[in-house]
Amino acid sequence: MEMNLSWSKIPIRLLHIVILICLVARLYASGMNLPAIGARGTAMGGAMRAAANDPTAIFWNPACLSEINSSRITVVGQMVYNKVTYTFSDTLITINNAFRRGENEMKENVFQLGHGFAVFSPKYLDKLKIGMGIYTFLGVGSTWDLIKNEIADSDYVVALDTFGTTFYLTVTEQLPGDEFKAKIGAYTFTPTVSYDFGMVSIGLGLLASYSLLDIDMPASDLSRMEADTGLIFQTASLTGYGLGGNIGILIKPLDNIKIGATGKWEMPYKYTGKYNYTIYKFYLDNFLINLPGGKEEYRDISSKAELPRPYTLGTGIAYDPISNLTLSLDYEYTSWSALDTVFISDENTDSILESIKLMWENESRISAGVEYRFSNYAARAGFFFEPYPAVPEFQNIFLPDMNDKIAYTFGFAVMTKRIDMEIAGEFEYFGKKIIEPYFEEEVIKNMAGEYNGYVTDICLSMTYKF
Repeated sequence: MEMNLSWSKIPIRLLHIVILICLVARLYASGMNLPAIGARGTAMGGAMRAAANDPTAIFWNPACLSEINSSRITVVGQMVYNKVTYTFSDTLITINNAFRRGENEMKENVFQLGHGFAVFSPKYLDKLKIGMGIYTFLGVGSTWDLIKNEIADSDYVVALDTFGTTFYLTVTEQLPGDEFKAKIGAYTFTPTVSYDFGMVSIGLGLLASYSLLDIDMPASDLSRMEADTGLIFQTASLTGYGLGGNIGILIKPLDNIKIGATGKWEMPYKYTGKYNYTIYKFYLDNFLINLPGGKEEYRDISSKAELPRPYTLGTGIAYDPISNLTLSLDYEYTSWSALDTVFISDENTDSILESIKLMWENESRISAGVEYRFSNYAARAGFFFEPYPAVPEFQNIFLPDMNDKIAYTFGFAVMTKRIDMEIAGEFEYFGKKIIEPYFEEEVIKNMAGEYNGYVTDICLSMTYKF
């Protein structure tokens, strides 16, 4: 006797196997937005809205370009290293026999980034500064191998309880490795102008961004799994664009005090590209239920996505108690709640291929830094604290940070008449975090388990003055 699979008979907690493994990459979070760009900014914990005095002010506060007294070019190289581990909760292991047991470590954990900035000071308009920056604030991601890709007929994937009997569904094809993967990079081009009115300076910058987005992930759409009776593994390769603006003000009420404020707004990135998916069909053959096994591939579907960018507001103060010492403090507010649900859709039919529920919360960051200058050298240190914007109910494993961030920073600089050489380091320790399973209408929504890790960042900057 041959019957169609009755999904309504499968226990809910077992039915949603793929829901457990398909929470796509968190594309914008505190770990995706680099907290600092440039060696001086990194070393001083990102407290730069009033303290910026080099071409990276194009990123921090365009009004601070007024503090630069000559034309110059800055090139920056950054290397980010992530050490993150994840262990599935017992609940997930019970639900999904395909998951790997024990501690899993994130792969491809080194990312290299580059930035460039130039400032031109017109000879007869010393109050006006013109700048151009090319930088990336997005350039990280993650790769995980969490599913036993050697699963075959001898090992079941999920149990099916129906007609008072337990059946064990398998797959007949080897599942893909490194099945959780997300990488995003965005380069922003920023033509900028600043004018010094005396006690007040104003700066404006245009933000034109080009972004690359690559995703490998299992599907989370239950209706698709029901219709195709199998596990669906997806890949997408997209490119996108976005526009926005950056406005800044710098107030100098006293010779040794500066107060800065910025507002940064960007339009949503609009992506287009190709989407592919493969169905690994369930296999079962007995007198009640017959499932065929095998796999089916569907390639090069035109797709699109729209990813919002939250706005950011910030203010800072820089104080020089003595001529060779600077103390700085910054406060930043980011509207992370803009990241509610993200959709990947078929470009031709507008049908949704994948939806990602994030439900982030708005958060603030506090940064502090110190710089001491002696002869042609400078020593710097700082820290920042940034609460984690994602909520435990929708936690996933695609970004290196998984907890509130407390980062410690340091740096050193050698400054000459023509060239400044700077180095900085940053260390963020997240510690252990336990995420409990979260269900909505008996569907699990998060990657429950134990998270552990840290992030380090090394930054080198060179500035040529002319």
